[in-house]
This record gives sequence, C-alpha cells and structure tokens, in this order.
Amino acid sequence: MFLLRPAQMNDLDGLAKLAEELDSLNLPADRRELETELENSCRSFTEPSSESRFMFVAEADGHVVGTSSIFAKHGKPGFPHIYFQVSEVENHSKLVGSRRLRFLSFHTDEDGPTELGGLVVSRAWRAHPLKVGLQLSMLRFLFIALHRDYFEPRLLSELMPTLREDRTTPLWDAIGAPFTGLSYAMADRLSIHNKEFILALFPREPICVELLPKEAQAVIGVTGEASKPAERMLLRIGFRFLNQVCPFDGGPHLGALTDSTTAVLESRPSVFAGEERADLASQALVVSGAGHDLRCVLTGMAVTRDLAEARLEPAAARLLGLEPGSPVWLLPVRTIPVRAGTASASALISPTSGLF
Repeated sequence: MFLLRPAQMNDLDGLAKLAEELDSLNLPADRRELETELENSCRSFTEPSSESRFMFVAEADGHVVGTSSIFAKHGKPGFPHIYFQVSEVENHSKLVGSRRLRFLSFHTDEDGPTELGGLVVSRAWRAHPLKVGLQLSMLRFLFIALHRDYFEPRLLSELMPTLREDRTTPLWDAIGAPFTGLSYAMADRLSIHNKEFILALFPREPICVELLPKEAQAVIGVTGEASKPAERMLLRIGFRFLNQVCPFDGGPHLGALTDSTTAVLESRPSVFAGEERADLASQALVVSGAGHDLRCVLTGMAVTRDLAEARLEPAAARLLGLEPGSPVWLLPVRTIPVRAGTASASALISPTSGLF
C-alpha cells in the first residue's frame, strides 16, 4: 500500500533521485531549481494562489517512488500559455484533384487553464500491480474536487511525444532552432522563467506541416509510448485532444472542463464508519486531512449506497489516522457492491471502474 501525500522539504533528496531518471521541465534535475519548486509547493498548501504548484509524492517503505503536480493556472498576463493550433485546409484542383494540408498557427492564452503535470514514477515501481502512477494521477482530481475554488474552469494536460535518445526533437530542429538559434534543451530551460524569446522570435504566420521534414511531421500530435497510459486514462475520464500541440516538441494537448471531468464529479465526501476486515472487492482512493497533513491511500472499502459512510481496510485506516466519525473524501475506482441491509442490493458502478 502506497501513502500519497503533499511533498515536503525533506523529500528533496528523493525527488532529486527521481529527477535523474527524467530531467524534465516540471521535475528538473538541477537541485537548486527543484528546491525552488518544492518551496513553492509547500507554500501552496497553506497559501493557495494562481501561482500555486501542488506537488504530491508517493511513498513506499519511507522512500519517494513517484510524484505528480497540479499547476493552479498555466497562462497569465506577461507569462502566457503558448501552443500551436493544428488546422487542416483542403484545396481542390479540377486537373489533379484535392489536396489536404495541415497548418500550425502560433497562439497564446493569458487566462489559461489549470495544468496537470509533473507525473514521474521510479522505473523500479512502474510495473507494480497497484499502479502507483495511476494513483498519483487520480489523486489530483480528488484534490481539485476537495478544493474546487483553487482551480480554473478548464483543465489541461500536455503529453510528451517520443524524443530521440539524446532527448532532442525533430520539430524543434525544424522550427524552433532556426527561428531562435537555441538548442531544444536550452530553450526548454529558459522558458521556465522567461518566454519573451518565444513571443519575439516565433513566426506568427501559419506553417504548412507538409513543408517540414518527414521526421518532424511524424511527431506532431503523437503521444510517446511512455505517456500512452496517461493518455488512455485522461480520455476515459472526459479529456479530448484540443487540436493543439507543444510548439517545442509537438506533444499533444488534452483538455476538459473541470466540472465535467468524471474523476472530479465522482469524488465526494464521506465519513469513516470503522474498519472492515472482510475481503473487499471495491476500491477507492481515500483522502483524509488537509494542507500539509493531507494523506491518501488506495484501499478496499464497503459503503452505504449513497457513499455517506465507508468502512476501510485496517491498514488504510492506520495510515490515514482515522477514527470512527472522521471525515474523508472518496474517489471510487472499481465496482462498489452495496452493503447488506441497504435499500437496494444492486451494485453502484463508478465511471472510473476498470482503471485499476
């Protein structure tokens, strides 16, 4: 059983080790940058704002084995969300027939969505049957439901395409590098704190995809193998492709309305009614506490039909520090058999059933 919780400053060593496996924009391998992100996260849980980043970790045997984040607002005045809009145009010729072409158009958004990002799981734990990466992903929706006023009406997830072995990308070579004179890695790092060079140097005219090298064309809007499990999960709970891609690497942008997302809709308050030692087929992510004291586990449960009361596995109750009557939040993730003695014996089915 993994314990999911807000990241703390004493997690820096564990997060730095994770970052070595995937040096990314949201989890940089640079220890000083990572420490700054961690400080922002710790502050966010007590002083939430549009600048907040909420960083969570998964803990196993006292070690950090994964992390995920929510960025309260991605795109604001002076620091916009930037993307390529993908469109198609079909031209007709009486002589040679029709030709369909794709175009990339530069766009900015200064009133941006809430972004889901920073999901990294240690290679040693990616094949674990309890799917720690999926737990970290779904916890974000539970947290959004619990603190709905912190977040925007729209949600965004920027998925990674497949990069070359040297972590470069053909789309940047074809567009970004000629216009900026920067390497992909240098531009990626620079854009963390300053996007002026992108706004000043990127072309405003639509770019015909078919004029780009074949290798660059092939990555536009295509999710990399490592990100496909996340893509499947997001599509299942209500996200869709926005016909937008990252202007650096061509990775697809998926989005959804916050209040229409299944995992937000299905998260709800309940009350811990005691431990249940029987074999429990139904499962839920269960959250207790708030702020830095928030704790979350995936556990078997038995519930009343309206989910107003829940009995949990003893190990989960201990990790969450629960006593009968303690308030909790639930996100059911499997079929929920109704407890005997309730008004109906039919089963409740969660739309997230089957993810775990």
